[in-house]
Amino acid sequence: MAQRPKARTGRPPQRREPTIRDVAARAGVSLATVSRVLNNSALVSEEKKRRVLAAVAALGYTPHEAARSLVRRRTNTVAFILPEVSGDFYSQLLKGAELAAREFGFHLLVSGFHGESAEVRKTLRATRGRVDGIVLMWPEVHRDGLLSAIPEGTSVVLLGGAEDPHHPSLALDNVAGTEAAVRHLVSLGHRVIGHLQGPETNLDAQARRHAFLSVIRQTPGAVAVELPGDFTEGRGYEAAPLFLAQKPRPTAIFAANDASAIGLLLRLAELGVAVPEEISLVGFDDIPLARLVNPPLTTVAAGAEELGRKAVELVAASPPHPQPQRVLLPTRLVVRRSTAPPKEQP
Repeated sequence: MAQRPKARTGRPPQRREPTIRDVAARAGVSLATVSRVLNNSALVSEEKKRRVLAAVAALGYTPHEAARSLVRRRTNTVAFILPEVSGDFYSQLLKGAELAAREFGFHLLVSGFHGESAEVRKTLRATRGRVDGIVLMWPEVHRDGLLSAIPEGTSVVLLGGAEDPHHPSLALDNVAGTEAAVRHLVSLGHRVIGHLQGPETNLDAQARRHAFLSVIRQTPGAVAVELPGDFTEGRGYEAAPLFLAQKPRPTAIFAANDASAIGLLLRLAELGVAVPEEISLVGFDDIPLARLVNPPLTTVAAGAEELGRKAVELVAASPPHPQPQRVLLPTRLVVRRSTAPPKEQP
């Protein structure tokens, strides 16, 4: 039985839209080369660029904007890689970052590495193709080759740590803040002044210690009484009786951060030592809790929220290979009720 001819619909067959693969095949190049040409990369020879553009014109190829976004690695996402993600200082830093991210239409990815450089490298590699920029806080002396793990073409801003010749960086003015704090104690009449240090390899802690000792050396009759610390409330709590046992005993203590100062304050209260009547106390950071303890803590406002906001602004403004710059954020002394003139000795 003969087959009946198929009825015609009267509509011409639909023309398939050309794809990037069609362009690559016609031009005789790889998909990656086509992508680079479409995104104005300088990594393609003029001869290949002409072939690709000719193929685009002949086929009538129009790049899909979503695909171009992926090729350009525009994800509108910024990764914050921090030593910790808990604690008042980091909460304030991330608050500032989040507010700035909203203004720029960014999303934030946040990761904490708890001091492990291997974990930082792993996290940096995991960001490949997922973020437009990285904000990395690594305040330790040695970076252990961390920056080599940063994905190529990603904008990077460094927080704290040493100045880097290849990436923009942000840091607090630790020196000016510490000098203001210690000179405040000196102006009240204190001459035996304790210092609860931060971690030995932490560059912020080192800068604060050097500034502390500088003011002590410049002050006639001043004596420094130092104890090692680690930026934690627990270490401040442990250090309180150790300071009281020192000869001479300090009449004031400058703690390298607010957390350790609050630990000191709690333990001194338990030991029946009145602050500031018997010992004045100063911290650094001005975390929200500093104004709520009793007595409210005199401290150095470090502007953690501004630090987070400024980091996002730098990422938004930075091409993948920006001119390196070092931005030093100002600090200021906030005098509250934990400092007073020393008690007269009998």
